[in-house]
Order: sequence, then structure tokens, then C-alpha cells
Amino acid sequence: ENGAGKSTLARILAGLERPDSGRITFDGADVTGQSAAEARRRGVRYVAQYPQFAENLSVWQNLILGNEPTRGAFVDANRARDRLARCGERYGISVDLGGDPRSLTSGERHFAALIAALQEEPTTLILDEPTAVLTDEESHTLYQVIRRLADEGRRVLLITHKLSELRK
Repeated sequence: ENGAGKSTLARILAGLERPDSGRITFDGADVTGQSAAEARRRGVRYVAQYPQFAENLSVWQNLILGNEPTRGAFVDANRARDRLARCGERYGISVDLGGDPRSLTSGERHFAALIAALQEEPTTLILDEPTAVLTDEESHTLYQVIRRLADEGRRVLLITHKLSELRK
């Protein structure tokens, strides 16, 4: 139910929040109070229910923030766009990478954020109520991605209020 702490626990695992008390063990290691950078090194990626984008950047520029491929001192834009496009193709996700993030639908924003997470080859992917903003068709695509990730041996933590989704 709302307010039970599902999203808070997920954000703690991703290093985006610190617990008030207690200890959290993940993969046999104490991750209590870890930073987002430490969680990323452990292979944990988090996709928020309502992903945020910097409106003055293109979609692809938003998706590489913190993971920019470089050539010398400069961002390698071609390599970045190619990496994102290949990731989208691999998982059957289509988003206009060159577009303005303000023009994306809620579902497209969510899939763009998913591509950003998946391009980093996470071992653990946390999805915080993703279908709350997706159409039925988009939800179907998401379930296919989740199944593929599971088949690849990755962990997916799905936070949802829709219990019927757990059977898909």
C-alpha cells in the first residue's frame, strides 16, 4: 500500500537515500548508507516512476549523464548515440534519442530512462512502479524486457501496486 516504504527501500539500495536506522545487506555485503556511485559499482541501476530530464539537453544527452563516452577531453557524441541506439534495439525499445525531452510522452520518458539504465549492463535493475505511466502496449513491451533480463541472469526488482503484473 502507499506509504509502506517500497520506493524508499529501492532508493536506499540504489544509494539515493540513507536509512534512518537499521542495516541492509545485499549480495552478502553491508550496503547501509552506500552512495549512488557505490551502488552503480555494484551493478545496481534505478529507474524512477517519473524520470526527470534536463530540458536544455537532448534525450541522448540526458541518457549519458554520468556515463559519457569521451574522445580526449570531449564527449564522443557518435559513440554515445550509437551505444544508446544499440541498447534500444537489443531490448526492442524505440525512443527518439535526438529529440527534445519535453516532447516525450510519459511512456517514452520511462523507456528512455530504461535505456539509460540498461546501457550500463546492470546486474540489478530496480523499476519503481513503471507501469503506472505506461499504456497496455507499452506495459507489454516492458514485460518482454523484464523477461529477457531474467533470461540473461539479471535481477529485476519490480515495485508495483498491480499484483496481476507479477504473474506476467
